[in-house]
Amino acid sequence: MKLTIRIAIFILFTFTMLSAQPTREQFVNGFMKKLVEDPAALVHYADESSRQKAGRFNISYTDATSKIVAGDEIPLKLRNLIMRGEIELLHNIENLAHDFYRVQVTIPGHNYKKYFYFKDFKLVAPSKYLTLYWTKYKTEYFDFYVREKKNFNSYSGFQLGRTLGGIMKMLGFTEEEKEMLRKNKLVYIVALNEKNVGDFSGLNGKGAFLPAWDEIITSTPYNLAGLAEQLIRIKLGKLKLTGPELFEKGFAGAVGVITPRSSALVSKLVLFLQKSGMLDVGSLSADSSFAHNDPSLSYPLAAAYNKFLIDKLGTLEYLRLYMQKNSPNDKSMTGNSVEAVVPFLDEFRKHAEETEPERNILVGDIKDTLPLLFDGEMVRIFDGGDYYWFHTKGSFSMTETPGINDYTSKLFKEVTPTRSYEGEKYLIYVTREDVIIYNLYNDTVIDAHYKFVDKQPIAGVSNLYRFRVKKSLFEEPLTELKVVQFY
Repeated sequence: MKLTIRIAIFILFTFTMLSAQPTREQFVNGFMKKLVEDPAALVHYADESSRQKAGRFNISYTDATSKIVAGDEIPLKLRNLIMRGEIELLHNIENLAHDFYRVQVTIPGHNYKKYFYFKDFKLVAPSKYLTLYWTKYKTEYFDFYVREKKNFNSYSGFQLGRTLGGIMKMLGFTEEEKEMLRKNKLVYIVALNEKNVGDFSGLNGKGAFLPAWDEIITSTPYNLAGLAEQLIRIKLGKLKLTGPELFEKGFAGAVGVITPRSSALVSKLVLFLQKSGMLDVGSLSADSSFAHNDPSLSYPLAAAYNKFLIDKLGTLEYLRLYMQKNSPNDKSMTGNSVEAVVPFLDEFRKHAEETEPERNILVGDIKDTLPLLFDGEMVRIFDGGDYYWFHTKGSFSMTETPGINDYTSKLFKEVTPTRSYEGEKYLIYVTREDVIIYNLYNDTVIDAHYKFVDKQPIAGVSNLYRFRVKKSLFEEPLTELKVVQFY
């Protein structure tokens, strides 16, 4: 009899608990209601590990109701319209493996599309599901997550570490701040492609930074912009989620010159833009005008302007200026002259006008007889002192022996779609107008000569091209490299 009573009580308790548990649809509907009416409460929807991830660097945003929804929060103006029934909020539940599911949230006509990931009845960081079976690497400061091992290599990881050290030194990171990074790690996620980046951020692209979770997402192996954005937020600690593009994008670009190589190409392009009047930094003062311009032009100009400010003011004063522009109380960002919005504007214009760019690629002919270093059917290379002098019938590559055989360069496929990548380190792309030198190990442009900027075609006749390249652009002597001729 007692056993029967115990069984009945157990069944009744189990039934009561199951009845109290919401369905997945009911849970998501409750989440959506909070997303509109009380987004700060969404921190209680997150599991403990996700809350710890969001708070591990002690960053807070003055214009976000909660760190856990930073970057994903619906703007207050749209939330009010939704609550009044004037616009529609849509969501779709997608079931995933291992009790995970994803909710796509959109507001038609208002450019809002976000993904929220859940396991059971808890909000989790997208990476908790998306990187479940990815390859993981740990270094002193980084946790790397790589979807396809052939899209990343130890060279890129090493260069990111060197760049990290340069940025931390420039920003004046203390030993305590460095120790916080060692303990909590920078999360660097190498996605498969631009669509895979969109799985994390909701927007397809080459890269993204997720401020809620402090994660850098990239479809290329070497993403300095995301790294810079993360580090300045850690250094400042408390700031607005979004500041003026001129300073946010400009700082991210400016720190690129801290890498082991100087960014002569960026400097040259910027001086050309400013001097020619094609684009003036004053025209980038408002976010609307910044977005209106071609990023391949506006980003380098913003980078050069911020580098100019860092050199002029020093890091401490620059960070104070950055915070002033980031602050919602900075009245100089609205309703004032361009000169008030863009400090030292005339001085920067004068600096650009008077500065001569460094030229690492020379396209004029020389008559000297120089020692021959390599003699091939398609490529001949001479020793010109500080320069290598190339005679070539087209593009070619140079590589270490052996190269990185377990890595595939996406950039090589984009530039030379008819050829297969076989571990080459450098690609020298040559036409009558341009010479572009790529580092294929991290898919970056080292330097370039562009006819539309430099106003000179490449020397040579018929299908023969002649030009010189400064030896310091390469990390090793040419005698240690193998020349791969393109037939």
